[in-house]
Amino acid sequence: MSYTEARNGRLSLYNDIVYAPLSVGTSAARTSGRLSLDATLDVDIEQTVVEAGATYEVARRNAFAGSTALDLLAGARYWRQDVAINLALTTALDTTGLALSRGRAIARSGGVEWLDPLVGLRPRHQLVPGQELLLRGDVGGFNAGSTFSWNALAAYSFQIGAYYGVTYSGVLGYRTLSVDFEKGRG
Repeated sequence: MSYTEARNGRLSLYNDIVYAPLSVGTSAARTSGRLSLDATLDVDIEQTVVEAGATYEVARRNAFAGSTALDLLAGARYWRQDVAINLALTTALDTTGLALSRGRAIARSGGVEWLDPLVGLRPRHQLVPGQELLLRGDVGGFNAGSTFSWNALAAYSFQIGAYYGVTYSGVLGYRTLSVDFEKGRG
């Protein structure tokens, strides 16, 4: 995961990348008398979500303990999911010294990708200089790519340092992302 944001005054441009390669595999062997069966199953799933957009600060209020700002945001979220399934089966029958063996392999893979527009809000509260609490919510899809998608974030941002005019920050928080996407029939 990575998040990059460039701010100039009230306007900022951002990019958010999530890449998740997931794999699971299992194998089993069974023997019953003269018959044996070996099975191997592998499933690989690769998911990529790339988001790019802009925010614009529409309001700021100074308070006793820091300041609070409200940003509007708009952008697009690109989704790509790839799935590969491999199944290998081998059977063997031993009939008094004569071994009969048969194998079968099935492999299927496919991918899907789409692009969703999105809009949202992001309230930010500066606790002290270099530390802020932020919330973010957005909705997207609108039947352009997916039927509907939504994203919610609650985080604490802290400044790590500033080097050559660029400020580097860390972010700790919780994010949930949901999408309703369907391809094909049945």
